[in-house]
Parts: sequence; C-alpha cells; structure tokens
Amino acid sequence: MPNGTQIKVGEKSYGLVEVRPYFLYDTVKIPTTGISEFYTFLTPEGKTLSETNLKQFSQIPVGWVFEVHSIRLIPWTGTSLTDLETVLTGWIVSYIKEGDTSIFDAPAIVFNAGCGIHGAVATTATTTTLDIVSLGLPSSGSVWKPKFPLYIRGGETFNFRHRWTPTPTPTAEVRVYHLLEGILKRPVRGA
Repeated sequence: MPNGTQIKVGEKSYGLVEVRPYFLYDTVKIPTTGISEFYTFLTPEGKTLSETNLKQFSQIPVGWVFEVHSIRLIPWTGTSLTDLETVLTGWIVSYIKEGDTSIFDAPAIVFNAGCGIHGAVATTATTTTLDIVSLGLPSSGSVWKPKFPLYIRGGETFNFRHRWTPTPTPTAEVRVYHLLEGILKRPVRGA
C-alpha cells in the first residue's frame, strides 16, 4: 500500500496498515411515480451522512482496500409492508466494476436486512397491529454472504445497479439502505 508509514526491518521496508471493521452504505430512493433503474455508490453529491458515507464518485480513496463480507438491503423505518412488497417485486441488483463489467445479478430479496426489526405500530380503539418491514432478524443467516469476499480497491470504480420489471409505484417514497459490511485496510499515515 503506497504512501503510508514505513517500518524498516533489516534490509526490507514494510508499509504499516490499519485494519478495522467497516460499513459502506448508500440509499436507494424509489419514488411514487415509479423508477425502472437506480444506481447506488455512484455519487455522494446532494446526500447527507444519513443517506451515504461514500466520499468519492463510484470509488473509495486510493490506497484503501475494502474486503466485503456481506451485503444487506435495509428498509428505512416507517416503510409500510405493502410498499415494501411492491418494490421487492421484480427488483434485480447487479454489482458492476470498472464501469461496465457485471460481476453478478441477483434478486433483491436475497440481500436480507439482518439488522433488526423496523416497523410501525398502528393502534385504534379496538386493535393494535404491527407491520414488520425488516427482511430479517440480526443473525448470521439473515444477511447475504458471498462464497468469497468481494474486494473493492481504492481508485477502481464500482457501483450497484438496481432494476425493476415491472416498474414499482409505491404509495409513498420508499428508501432502502444498501449496506456493504466487511474489513477496511488502509495505510497508516505518519505524524
């Protein structure tokens, strides 16, 4: 890893690397007017920190290596079960590297939330109902884990394409976190 702090042992020099757990996330927005295609991890422009922690367009900083161990799609709190079912129908997620190389295509339903229960409670004089809008409970089995880690290297472009057939038209805008979870390796910088 270039440009980091070096330590010399005998005749050889080694770069020091920081290794830590890391989450990279972006938000899919499905409007009531419908959408047939949307990209995540394309741009941080115009988004808040609650919507993305991407720092650069379609890439992570040079020198970083992100080893992705699981991928999740997590509905924002307040999403109705009906709208979630509407957007999950016909939703295909594609992982794309270097602009046009498709690594895989998969139905969105396989990328379980695995982050707990999100829901809304509606209470009337006679009943209480709970719409559970999560795709899974927090457990190792409720996230999609690729058979081998996916490596995102700093400076290489990547993003995810989300496509729908048919075009979903929810009753309210649906927002879904697209979360990549794994290990981040980056050079240690000297003082």
